[in-house]
Amino acid sequence: MNRIFTSRTGMKNLLAEYDKATQDIMQLQMKLSEMQNTANSELEVQRAELRATMMNKSVEINSLKSSIRLAENEISNSHKKITELTEEKARLWNTWKTIKAEKFDSIQLSALPVTESCRKKMLRISWKPLKSQKN
Repeated sequence: MNRIFTSRTGMKNLLAEYDKATQDIMQLQMKLSEMQNTANSELEVQRAELRATMMNKSVEINSLKSSIRLAENEISNSHKKITELTEEKARLWNTWKTIKAEKFDSIQLSALPVTESCRKKMLRISWKPLKSQKN
């Protein structure tokens, strides 16, 4: 009987040690879970900050791309306008040369019924070179 009692006491002690070890394991798992939750929440905050920064940079990049496209369009339009104005300048230059070639000579002026002072003035005006002719 003593043996049975000793054997039962040994079993009780063994069960008590097992229960204590189980409780210690459970407490350690709870602490580990708390540590993981804390680390995950900190990482989530950092991830949210990085996402916000990334979105801001993305918006800034898109804004810069849009500004570049607008500037390129403006440059292209300016080049077209320069070409048009250069062509208009050439056309006006040719028109001016044509008009200059049709000047009155002194014989034609003498046939007109104008006073001598007006005729001299007309000769001076028709032979006076223009400033733009030098360019």
